[in-house]
Amino acid sequence: MSFFNWLGLLLIVIGSGFLGYEHYSIRTGQVVQGSVIELLLSRGSKGGTLYAPKIRFTTLDQREIVFQSGMATSEPGVAVGDLVPLSYNRSHPEKARILRFGYRFAIWYCLVGVGLLIVFINFGFMYGNEFIRKTYLS
Repeated sequence: MSFFNWLGLLLIVIGSGFLGYEHYSIRTGQVVQGSVIELLLSRGSKGGTLYAPKIRFTTLDQREIVFQSGMATSEPGVAVGDLVPLSYNRSHPEKARILRFGYRFAIWYCLVGVGLLIVFINFGFMYGNEFIRKTYLS
């Protein structure tokens, strides 16, 4: 097996690990609705504006928690006053995270997608000449 197949498989395995971790943390955590109370602005490395939502929610034991999303994006995706789904670990609710695909599964999706693409392209180049020989040169 070539280096590129190993690389692709490694990315798929690492990406699957991220998927498993995210799935486990959501399933064992608590899912609640939070309210966006502010959009914090920052500057990106290329000078553009980045937005990170600050969110308030109430835990099952009636504690009010305010946290800032650890992910800032060029498009806010939410507005002040919007309700957003969150999941949190009951022992550390201040580390809650927004429950949206991009926030929770983007790393998995990209790693597995790139890994599959590498494997697919590599197999094409590995077996393409054999296909040409059998199909057109026989």
